[in-house]
Amino acid sequence: MIAPPKPADRLSRLLKHYALQFGERLARAGSLYESHGHIECNEFGISTASEAGGRRNNQDASLIWIPQQPSPVRWAAAISDGVRTSIQSEHGSQLACYAALTVLLQSYQQEKEPNAQPIEQCLKYFSKLGTKVGEYADHLRPEMLSKGNWKRVLRDGRFAQTTLMVAWEDDRGLTIEGIGDGGYILNIDGPSLSYLPSSDGPVNCLSPSGVCLRRDFRIEVQHWESLALFTDGVTPAVSMEGLIVPTNAAKEENLASSTLDNYLSVYPHLIDDNVTLLTAARRHQQ
Repeated sequence: MIAPPKPADRLSRLLKHYALQFGERLARAGSLYESHGHIECNEFGISTASEAGGRRNNQDASLIWIPQQPSPVRWAAAISDGVRTSIQSEHGSQLACYAALTVLLQSYQQEKEPNAQPIEQCLKYFSKLGTKVGEYADHLRPEMLSKGNWKRVLRDGRFAQTTLMVAWEDDRGLTIEGIGDGGYILNIDGPSLSYLPSSDGPVNCLSPSGVCLRRDFRIEVQHWESLALFTDGVTPAVSMEGLIVPTNAAKEENLASSTLDNYLSVYPHLIDDNVTLLTAARRHQQ
């Protein structure tokens, strides 16, 4: 006979269950790659890597979706960084990636003129998640928290909180959205565009608190060459050394992994957080 899950496990199992539901829907429409790997998709080479860095546990997450059949979305990816002071944030970051790509694809499937807004949709979803958890608060209370502390966690939405960045390519070009202190470097036909926010002070994030903020940025470009998305743990090294994603790298090379390995070896004194990097580069015919 299988024993029922302990109270400490119920919240995490619920969050993982929701992520699995989103994952099943995504898998029916394409292929999923999580956390670490390299994928060649049409004219794109996409890599992702994630390490614990200076922390014991890795609360970051990343996800890449590639269509299995003709689709208006050529590829989509998300990376997230669970808020350190929030309980179960490692499950919140995973859930955010799966939810973001699911609502993104739904907008293309359901709208005649898609206007995908995955960050705003996820803000609403996490608010509903807070309401749902509140309805079963006693059942889901972790053993490590007293009833009073759990009540305050629910009131402030201090569980499953996470930053989120989403990028996708369609017939109109590349779109990037983000909330939180993650950054990007985008190389286009000319100068590069970069976003390197400071992580000092409060950080905007997806939260079950019911307080729906707005995304921090959205950028749309028609022509681009390469892209790097990274969580704030990578930002100090990028600020010191810069980051160039070559378009002529070997097809099987995981650029994200090799770049993170270099940062961790050269700048260990700067990296005291989880580090996640996703790179995408357009392949040119030789």
